[in-house]
This record gives sequence, structure tokens and C-alpha cells, in this order.
Amino acid sequence: MNSESTIPDLLDPSASHLPPKGFNFRRLLVVLKWLIIAAVLVGLGIAFAKAFQQLREHRIDWSQLQWWRLLAAIACYSITLLISGSYWRSLLVGGGVPVLWIPTLRAFAWSQLGKYLPGKGMVVVLRTGMVQNMGVPIGSSVATTFIETLLWMFSGAQIASVLLILFPNVDSGLRLLAVIVFLVSGIVTLPPVFNRIVVFLAKVRGVRTEQNVREKPPVLNWRHYIYGVASLSVGWLFAGSSAWLVATAIPTSTIRPEHFVLILATISLATVGGFASMLPGGIGVRELVIVPLLSPVAGVAVALVIAIVIRLCWMMAELVTSVTIEVVYRMPRKLN
Repeated sequence: MNSESTIPDLLDPSASHLPPKGFNFRRLLVVLKWLIIAAVLVGLGIAFAKAFQQLREHRIDWSQLQWWRLLAAIACYSITLLISGSYWRSLLVGGGVPVLWIPTLRAFAWSQLGKYLPGKGMVVVLRTGMVQNMGVPIGSSVATTFIETLLWMFSGAQIASVLLILFPNVDSGLRLLAVIVFLVSGIVTLPPVFNRIVVFLAKVRGVRTEQNVREKPPVLNWRHYIYGVASLSVGWLFAGSSAWLVATAIPTSTIRPEHFVLILATISLATVGGFASMLPGGIGVRELVIVPLLSPVAGVAVALVIAIVIRLCWMMAELVTSVTIEVVYRMPRKLN
């Protein structure tokens, strides 16, 4: 593989894809690596700080929170991450790139933290860089990342748009948002459409290097499409369970088991809306969706607290999952 077309693993100090000459270039990549890591940590820290600040403004009595429910919520969302990461690995393997479980899940988990920076590009940069030492072509990594992300949003929008029909009092603007994202992501992720987009983008870039000739663009077939929608929908059920556990952990919350469907529809639409906004972690947008949908049953103040605590629990789940997988990855024995 041409060393100039690779991205270094941003967390593995042993990874090296540098040209034999050019000490300054090597130093530049090292500096770039730590700048990216620092930016991700700063972004995550800012997100945590804003969430805690909002909680302080609402004077939450932490002693009355049902902590076991919050821990269960973190565990449920961790399962959601593992389901999505496993699907991404299946896309790579199906595209002829043999990759192990733990290293692939490691790249997926850490890349999720990149969404707390402006735009969504850092997710792709982190994920692509961390699988380079596994022999994953950049084209395959980027394309499969888009497939996994778009199918995740499509399945979420599908759940939201279908379930919101059950609630006639939902704001028409929110319902329209769910339908638009459902249609756009649904059309773009259809295998014939997506594959044409991949080929078109490859032609637009048009660099006819030996490596590009050898790399066949990954093809999304119907088997991977159906498996993705099904498995990622299960992931959404765990995400909805996580949100419901948070909602019932608030001492003044009136959320009950019969509200699970509303919670699932709400968190699906809020997550999709946050992604579409391109804001770091969808901050602010999720709250704008969650509050009007939950306030009729929980009240405005409690709905806002639920939205904030969900954000905190999910960020904690992403961090805990990443660190746990990193520890397993660095164990002496080989796991796959």
C-alpha cells in the first residue's frame, strides 16, 4: 500500500505508515495525531461541561436519582454501540476485507467520540486512521462508514416516522422532519442507488493510481442492506430502553412503562435530527426535539432534565465502551 495514501492509527503508538525519508513529515504526523486526540477530548469535555451546567441550573437533587437505572441505561447504550460496530465489521468482511472483532470495535468506539467536534468528518478520520494497520483500504473504510451511518439514521427515522403516527398531538414540523429524513436516507441507502453514488464519487476523485485500480469499491448488496436495517433496528430498541431508563430514574418524572413507545420515537427522531444538524453531538437540537414530545406527559422542566441526563449517560457509555475495548485490545492474548 502506498504510504502517502494512508492515515496513521491515532491511538496505537506502534503503528507506522510513514515514508522512509522526511523526518519533518514524521514529526508533523505525530503532532497532528496529538492535536486530533486533544481536540476530541476538548470537544467531549465541553459537551460534559454544558450538560452539567444545565443540570445545575435546574437544581437536580442527585441523591434522589435512581442510580441503578442510570447504570442500566449506560449498559443498554453500550450494547447499541456494539451492535452498530459489529454491523460495520460485517460490511468490511463482506467487502473482502478480513478484520478481527476487537480491533474493529476499537476503531468504531473511539471514532464515535469524534462527533463532539464540529461537523461529522472527524468520525471518518478517526475510524479510517485506526484500521490502516489492519490493511483496510481507505475507500472501503470510508464507504462502509457511510453505509453504517446512513442505515443507522434510516432505521431510526423509520421507527420515528411510523411510531409518531400513533401520537396525533405531535408537532407537524417534527413529524415532517422524520418523514423527510426517512425518505432521503431510505432512497440513498438502497443498494442500487448507493452503489452508483460510490462509483460516481470515485470517478470524481479520478486519481488513477495503481492502488486505486486494485481497490474495488465496496458494494452494498441486498443481504447486507436487510441485515443492517434489522440489526440496527434492534440497536435502536436498546437505545430506546436506555432513554426510558433515564426518564424513569428522575425522581419527579411521571414516565411509566406504557410510555416506552413514545420514548423510543422521541429519542430516534432526536438523534436523527441531531445528526442532520451537523452540530457537535447534535447538542441543542436533541433537546429541541425531546422537550416538545415529552412535555405533555412529563412536563417541560422534567423533559429538559431527561434530555440532558440522556446526553450525559450516552457520552459516558461511549467513553466507557471505548476504554474497555482499548484495555481488551492491549491485552497480550489475541482476541477476535
